[in-house]
Amino acid sequence: MSSWEMCEIRAKRLRKAGTGLNGQAHFQWEAEAIGPSGVYIAKRSSEFKSEEHQATETPIGQEYRPDYKHNKAALDKFIAELARAGWEPIGKGERWYSYRFRKMAQ
Repeated sequence: MSSWEMCEIRAKRLRKAGTGLNGQAHFQWEAEAIGPSGVYIAKRSSEFKSEEHQATETPIGQEYRPDYKHNKAALDKFIAELARAGWEPIGKGERWYSYRFRKMAQ
């Protein structure tokens, strides 16, 4: 019998550069997966910057809810990387960026 691995995209704050509202927060997309061996990070994106106020207020290491217009290009690139790694889209989660994927477990 076949089994599937599933993953969902999350956003994680890495660090902040600059000060106050003019600072830039640095983020990374992560594909948090679950498979026969348990929960793991299937893939991480390159680091990207966001200048939006909400992003600069998110604690380091925590998930945040990035604004669509500032971060769509980075997300599209990450989705393409997941597809090249064999993950197929199966829908969306609660947030605009929380796409879900699956692939056959190995």
